[in-house]
This record gives sequence, C-alpha cells and structure tokens, in this order.
Amino acid sequence: MLKLTRASLLFVVGLTLSVSAFAADPLESTLSGSVVKSVSGKEVFNPIDKSLPGDTIEYQNHYVNHDKVPLTNIEATIPVPLNTEYIPGSAHPAPSLGSTDGATFSPLPLKHIVKTADGRQREELVPTTEYRALRWIIGTLPVGKDATVRLRVKLNSTPQ
Repeated sequence: MLKLTRASLLFVVGLTLSVSAFAADPLESTLSGSVVKSVSGKEVFNPIDKSLPGDTIEYQNHYVNHDKVPLTNIEATIPVPLNTEYIPGSAHPAPSLGSTDGATFSPLPLKHIVKTADGRQREELVPTTEYRALRWIIGTLPVGKDATVRLRVKLNSTPQ
C-alpha cells in the first residue's frame, strides 16, 4: 500500500511540474513537495520519495506573472492527495478555502449538516481526512511578481 501512497504523492508533484514546463504561459505555476523533519529543533526538508507513513509533507505552489500586464482573478489551488490528512492551521497564507471534492470550496474549517437520529439537523466539522484541496484567492498578481501558497499533510499509515 505504501507504493500506492507514494505514487499518489509523486503524481501530484509530477502533474504540476508538467504544467510549469509551459513557461510561455503568462502565469507560471510550480508545485513542489518535501518531507518535513525536525533535526535539533530545526525543520529539514527531504525529498518526497523518501516519505514513510506518519511523515509530514509540505506542498508549495509558486506562481510567477511573466505577462506584460497584471494578471487578475488568480486562484491558487493545491490538491490534498489520497491517503493523506490535511494538518489544520498549516495553510499559508491565511485565509484559505477547502474542498472535499476539488470543485466546491468553502472557508476553513469545513463544515457540513448532519441529520440526527431524532430528525434534527446540526452542523459538524468535516474530518480533515476528507479534505481534497485547498484554495487561496490571490486576486491580482502584478507584472514580474510572484506568490507562494503552502499546506502540510500527514501521510496516513493505512489507506482511507
């Protein structure tokens, strides 16, 4: 099962790296991922292919405006791979939006309505294991400027 988990993590990185290969696009996007370890009280970032269950993975998506005019309506999105769990509070910058399906986004923390046994409805937090993507509204990105968004996930030891 670990190979499938690594494959899904590497797929996310490979997919976005292929997007950044089109440098002629006005907006360049590069997604990277690293395993985060603590060594002597300092964070160290290791290659993602060295990940093990329980590891923390940080994904960063870096955007650069290569156009001759400011780009508007920029939304930055990072998928949350299967077999990982979003780590609450790790989305930077704040605020960000979350999604359980990669299509519909809402403010964090995600909530949903649950029907109780007595027929009433109540709002509950969505488990972070169900988050599938986070999005940031960058808005306008001036000429030659860049923006970076990031989040962290925990690699599950068993598939969800």
